[in-house]
Order: sequence, then C-alpha cells, then structure tokens
Amino acid sequence: GEANSEGMEVDVTGKVTHKLNLIASYTYNHAVITKNNSGLEGNRFPHVPLHSGSLWATYDITKAFTAGAGFFTSGKRPGDNQNTFDLPAYTRVDAMARYAFKIAGLHLSAQLNVNNIFDKKYYVSSNLLDGIPKANLLQGAPRMFFASLKAAF
Repeated sequence: GEANSEGMEVDVTGKVTHKLNLIASYTYNHAVITKNNSGLEGNRFPHVPLHSGSLWATYDITKAFTAGAGFFTSGKRPGDNQNTFDLPAYTRVDAMARYAFKIAGLHLSAQLNVNNIFDKKYYVSSNLLDGIPKANLLQGAPRMFFASLKAAF
C-alpha cells in the first residue's frame, strides 16, 4: 500500500533572558492511507497523531549549575489501519539538572535526566494480536533516570 503525510512542523528556540532558554515545537501531521488492497483508502495512518508538541526550558542557576524541565504531548491517534479505535492523547513531563566543572584543565559536566517524572501510563502504539487490535497496546516508558558524565578536551 501507500500513505501520504501532509502537514507542518514549527520549532522555536530562544534565549528569553541571559539565564533562561526555551525550545518549543508543534507538529500538525495529516497522514492517510492512499492505496491499499483491503479498502482502507482514506483512513488515517495508525499511530500518527494529528497534533503533537513540546516545550522545554533550561535555567542557568549559576555559571556551573543548570536545571531544566519540559513536556511532550501527543494527541489521540488511530490504533490500527482500520481506524476501529484510538490510542488516547497523553502528556509526559521530563526534567534535568547539570553541573559543569573543571579538573586538571579538563572541562567536565555531570547531568541527571528524569523522563516521565510523574510515571504517567501512556500508549505509544499497538500491535494486532490474533486480529484483536486492543489486545497488544505498547506502553510508553515508565519513569526513567539517566546519568551522564561528559568530558571536553
């Protein structure tokens, strides 16, 4: 088969003050099935929301310490090719903290990220299981912590 996707994506990045940075995005994506041997032409393409977006902010508390938070949101979207059900809309909130420092002339930064802070249960897609589309909904990641250490030479 074939599908067609038409829409727009807008991203805006800016330094609001000397300490506050923002990144915002919005996507409108009208994705439909255009050719199919099963008569599904005109159905919305599965797992693709019509509207989605995000907003992320970081704030430099000191020269060394930065904190940030933001969210990603996805509108409802078809759960299967037949458009028999929709996966629900969701919003996930993430945050980070970074500390930059020098040791022996080496520039280092330690960062902690927390994704899905509120441990929100949400669904990213679905798979057909014996022809029953709702039988296998794929959940999004639960609350996760990531730590990293970067070195710049």
